[in-house]
Amino acid sequence: MDEDFLGELFSSEGIRAEQIRLSRRASRRLRVLGIRNLCVIDYDENFGPYLRFYLTKKSTLYRQLSENPAFLADLLVLAKDMKEMLLRDGRSLLMLRPIDKKGLKLLLVETTREFSMNAREIIEEIIGKLQSSYSLDMISRLLEEVLIRED
Repeated sequence: MDEDFLGELFSSEGIRAEQIRLSRRASRRLRVLGIRNLCVIDYDENFGPYLRFYLTKKSTLYRQLSENPAFLADLLVLAKDMKEMLLRDGRSLLMLRPIDKKGLKLLLVETTREFSMNAREIIEEIIGKLQSSYSLDMISRLLEEVLIRED
């Protein structure tokens, strides 16, 4: 059997993350709230954890997740006991887990310590409205709805 075929079959590179698109008004509201990025981590039985959705590629969090897939597994483990992690460079990483019943899907929010409470309130409201099965459109719609109402 060809090794290249097996490598392609079991490679998570086939799973591409999709960008969450928001209106300018909602994007501006996110910046005011201090939210630098929002990433949804999903889990596949064959591939393990992977980045499913993100707001922007211009953040440190996105680069860390896309360049180091093992970082995702570490975050899943940490999220069992932690809700927020303060990073050396001053960023705060909110790890919100209750997207699914198994606890394998994770919502990550990159912000700063000063803005973490504001970010947590908005994101917890969105998670409260999310269902266990969700789509890119559903997440975009919920973000728009909550952010524009808060504006």
